[in-house]
Amino acid sequence: MSNPVIAEELDLLAKVTALLSELPLAKTASEAPIVRELERLRAVILSGDEAKDISALSEQYHHQAAVLAQLRHAGDAAQVDRRNPYFAHLRLREGGRERDLCLGRTTCIERGIRIVDWRDAPISKIFYSYRQGDEYDEEIA
Repeated sequence: MSNPVIAEELDLLAKVTALLSELPLAKTASEAPIVRELERLRAVILSGDEAKDISALSEQYHHQAAVLAQLRHAGDAAQVDRRNPYFAHLRLREGGRERDLCLGRTTCIERGIRIVDWRDAPISKIFYSYRQGDEYDEEIA
C-alpha cells in the first residue's frame, strides 16, 4: 500500500472488526414477564377482594405499566453494524497522549473499541468543524 494513512485506516478497521466479532450480541429484555405481572395485578384488582390493598396494587400496576412502556419505547438495543462499524476516525493528541476515536451510528466503548454515536457525542463537532491536520483548542463539557 503506497499511502500510509490508508494503510493505518485499514488496520484500524480490521482491529475494530475483529474486536467487535469477539463481543456477544446484545440481548433485549423480554416484555413477557412484565405483561404476565400486569395481567395478574389486573385480575387481583378486578376481583374486588376487600382484603387486598387496592392502592398498593394500583401503584404496582402503574409501575409495571411504566416499565413496559419504557421497554417498548427503547425498542431493540442498538448494536454496532459489524460490517460498517463507523464512518469517521479522529486521532486525538492531548498532553503528549494520542488516542483513536471513531464516530458511528451507535456507541460501543468496550475492550479497546471506542466508537461513539455522532449524534450524542459533543466531540463529534471536531470532525465537522476542522480539516485533517488542523490544530484546534476545544473545551468539551
